[in-house]
Amino acid sequence: FALTVQVGVGVVVGLIAGAKFGPLTIFGLLGTIISAILIPMYFLACLGCIKFFATEKRSEWNPFFHLIIPVLGIALIVPAWFTAVGIPIFQFVSPLVYPYTLVGPIVGGWVLIGVIYFVYLLNKDPKRLDAVANVFVEEGIATSAV
Repeated sequence: FALTVQVGVGVVVGLIAGAKFGPLTIFGLLGTIISAILIPMYFLACLGCIKFFATEKRSEWNPFFHLIIPVLGIALIVPAWFTAVGIPIFQFVSPLVYPYTLVGPIVGGWVLIGVIYFVYLLNKDPKRLDAVANVFVEEGIATSAV
């Protein structure tokens, strides 16, 4: 059901926005929105790598792979994120033009909706949040992406 809803919403948004802005512009806009959502996930994965190998898998800790590489990844990806959402932290980056100026507010609103839903679940149905821990558990054996 969720996949059907996502596809349906994606098609409707794509057609309406494509009719308004044109196919190339909406392709760039939606790609920038997706990038602005995925870049923080990469950032968090880098932080998670550092924490995981510094605590859970300390015996496998390798400073080059588990500290230097993730820190470099963060250092290189954060400026790209600021650029994608239109935060002018560098003078050499030209400001976004409309409709790309909508990326920051769209992504910010989406994150706000997620935070509100998280707080709602935390207060009303915390067992659903606990169930997230079991997403990658198969028959009582936790799987690991090592």
